[in-house]
Amino acid sequence: MTYKDTLEKLGYNLQDCGNHWRTRAIYRNGKTNTSVIIYKDSGVWRDFGADTQSKPFNALVRETLNTDDPKILSSYLVNSDQICKPDKKEKIEMEKIYPESYLDKLLPMKTFYEKKGISGHTQSIFKCGYAGGGKMYRRIVFPVYNLDGQIHGFSGRTVVNDSNTPKWKHMGKKSGWLYPHNLSKKPIEESKEIILVESIGDCLALYEAGFKNVLVTFGLDASSKLISYLNTFELDRIIVATNNDKNKEINSGGMASVKAVAKLAQVFDLSIIRVNPPLCNDFGEMLECDTGGFENFRQWYQRKDKWRMSDEKFQNYIIKQINKYEQLKKNTHCKKLLKILNGS
Repeated sequence: MTYKDTLEKLGYNLQDCGNHWRTRAIYRNGKTNTSVIIYKDSGVWRDFGADTQSKPFNALVRETLNTDDPKILSSYLVNSDQICKPDKKEKIEMEKIYPESYLDKLLPMKTFYEKKGISGHTQSIFKCGYAGGGKMYRRIVFPVYNLDGQIHGFSGRTVVNDSNTPKWKHMGKKSGWLYPHNLSKKPIEESKEIILVESIGDCLALYEAGFKNVLVTFGLDASSKLISYLNTFELDRIIVATNNDKNKEINSGGMASVKAVAKLAQVFDLSIIRVNPPLCNDFGEMLECDTGGFENFRQWYQRKDKWRMSDEKFQNYIIKQINKYEQLKKNTHCKKLLKILNGS
């Protein structure tokens, strides 16, 4: 008996998402159809709706049946050696956790971001500091926390004006980051709205301007973990606010927004998905150009419903963008989005 056989026997309706399935947490009468992720290779699962840690497959079986009786479990775990335990050759990848004491090594250096309009108070909230040595040498470093409140990564912004030095450097697995969920969870719950941006710099600028319901994609098109996390909220609006690269030869920000929308559309209703790029290249630039009172941020937010995925004209624009760029044409999620928009 395979993982899939057991899950279907237990009554789970599985959504195939590549290397994992998504489903509803029937053991707690969950309402969201994608709150639980189960990995196909190991059976390891996590319930984002209940904010739990990853657990082995046999724990899901026990919780679903609400019993530890081996006679009852045996009918669901026919090949228990294979199903209850990962194969000996399989390794469950455990994320690296960094002690909080690592932050003590960072030096205070608020002037870099203060010149960009980010107050010292905001920087303190994000617990960032300057690295005087190590892998993040000469960078402003931001700790990234997991859902258990542990540091599982760092993101560093260089302070060196050198074209050969990458602007951002990361330690950890970006696709597993939900940054800064510890600061944005309550604002998201209260507003029923989420703003997705590309970088921590964008997040800082929006936070400074009073928009705290923000999550960072780190240049990704929206990771599966991020989408699953969004599904734990009751949302009225998801705003994709990737960079505005319209003046560049290749609008990478525009392509990133299409990819993000394509992935979001597999899970969320089109009526809540919006695209609203910054007025300048990015939100950091918007903040630097602000003449006072964050007026340009208010103007940006006022057009939040201008580009709605439920609007037929905007759908046609998205279709043209996908057909225009080969990179989007080949993207699996963009192909699925085209089917949704074409009604097939």
